[in-house]
Amino acid sequence: MDKLFYSLFLIFFGLTSGYYFNKASILSKLNVNISLKNLTKIIQKIVIMGIMPLPVFVSIWIADIRHNELFFLPFLGAAALLLGGATAFIISKPLGLNREQQGIFTVAGGFTNIGGIGGLVSFLLLGEKGFALVAIYQMLEKIIYFPIGFPFAKSRSSYHTKGRSKKEILLQTFKDPVIIIYIMALGFGLTLNLSDFERPHLFNYFSAILIPIGSYLLLFSIGSSMNFAAIFKYKLPGVFIFLIKSLITPLIIFPIGYFMGLGNFSGGIALKLLLILSSMPIAFIAIVPPTLYDMDID
Repeated sequence: MDKLFYSLFLIFFGLTSGYYFNKASILSKLNVNISLKNLTKIIQKIVIMGIMPLPVFVSIWIADIRHNELFFLPFLGAAALLLGGATAFIISKPLGLNREQQGIFTVAGGFTNIGGIGGLVSFLLLGEKGFALVAIYQMLEKIIYFPIGFPFAKSRSSYHTKGRSKKEILLQTFKDPVIIIYIMALGFGLTLNLSDFERPHLFNYFSAILIPIGSYLLLFSIGSSMNFAAIFKYKLPGVFIFLIKSLITPLIIFPIGYFMGLGNFSGGIALKLLLILSSMPIAFIAIVPPTLYDMDID
């Protein structure tokens, strides 16, 4: 219970401190020559490309990965994203959303906060070995986002006639430095894991320090961009997004993972992780497509 309370507190504190940092216009008072939008991007790049890959690497090093059932984990992760998006798309029509809003609603239903919030909650509730499996679960995440989610959102916008080919989008995805860094972290961690080379004791502290720090900074950056007033304009779609994320997706994905044997080893850690990550809220990256394609960002 203490760990759950701590994770909820950190999430709440990260979001609210970012929100009030924005409202207080602290940057202008300090005469800092940088916009909040640029500061947010800098924070996210530092966390995603500098802080979080290290815990991924050191956690994978000691993860209990020698189970055939783990092969299904990244595909279940991808299935959860696609299921959330498909459900949102189906529901968007009865909700009376226009073409543009349907695209955004679909992206919101699919894109899920696996790293910032999901990784934090998994680490606090399941420990470092549970956090290590987060990287395996989200191996196909970017492939769902960039070659599928972004082009779909664009197809529902005013930009739908000006697009790149699927091949170009796929190649651009795998050139993404974020993807390259995380593939390297996974690769090095897996190599050391399979080599049976013992991890130095000093590394035990890395995840315990870096994961909460990285999660807080990501949540701070999200909070600084939040517009709470927009919630009241879209109460009903908001309720359905909540149901898709917190009920429908885990209700379907969890039994599949159970029958695939993810609960048969290490105290069912992979199955517990599947339940946590498949029920996480919307990812911050869901704001990016409507921003890029001049859609209804609220």
